[in-house]
Amino acid sequence: MPIQEVGPAIARALRRPTADVTRALRGTRGVIDLRLSEIDAEIVKSILARQGIPTRVAAEEAAPKLPRAVILLDADPLPKGLLIQRASGREQPGLLPWRHLKIAAVGAVTFTRFPTRDVLESASNTGDLEVDRVLAAALPSLRLGFLVSGGGPFGLREPTPHTPARKPPITETVHCLDLLTDGPIPRYRILASRFIYDYLGERMKLCSAENFRTLLTDLATFAPDILLSGTTLSFLSKPKSDHHRFQTELEFDAYVRWLSAWDRLFR
Repeated sequence: MPIQEVGPAIARALRRPTADVTRALRGTRGVIDLRLSEIDAEIVKSILARQGIPTRVAAEEAAPKLPRAVILLDADPLPKGLLIQRASGREQPGLLPWRHLKIAAVGAVTFTRFPTRDVLESASNTGDLEVDRVLAAALPSLRLGFLVSGGGPFGLREPTPHTPARKPPITETVHCLDLLTDGPIPRYRILASRFIYDYLGERMKLCSAENFRTLLTDLATFAPDILLSGTTLSFLSKPKSDHHRFQTELEFDAYVRWLSAWDRLFR
């Protein structure tokens, strides 16, 4: 039974709007975050248990914020461990033994980037605009600009007002793999489109998504004790499924955070 179908029963027990509870349960990917009291959490647990859905309850404090991920750019899965060739902020290669690798979580994450440069619109011509920019910056207290007109003498005038027109945000969906460890660096992240897959050799494909799946398969083969998240299994079996899609990086980070708590408390 899809977990969101239990929403009406949970909503009645908690005396909450059914739509709100069902929306919270949809796409939970195994983590239900309803901000409940301990008593209400046990009520939800019992309702899910009657439907054959085993559940564990954990306090918010049990899932501390994860450190910022170190981006892996190049690494080779070897029988003894993951040989890290290049990573952000780390110059020297290093071997991460498989016993230190605990969790692998995949997400198709939508990143939103806001361009920093503005487009300035002005009624003046391009040359005047450049002069206005330079001199208005040099003489901010006067709020005046010197303009050259037809080779004649300099003149003074109030600069033409410029209305900044911000570029629209840019969104991009990227396949991410977060690797949680119990080593010196607790969290690595691989971005499928930025990773170097040279280690694949003849197995390398033209599509980075296919290479990414091969990398995941290699990790699972070399590290059989690693916890593969539900989203990772979803990606390996049904790459086009929505189950492993996240609307924001914050949503994906929260999911990985609770996976880490579950591994520490219940595994």
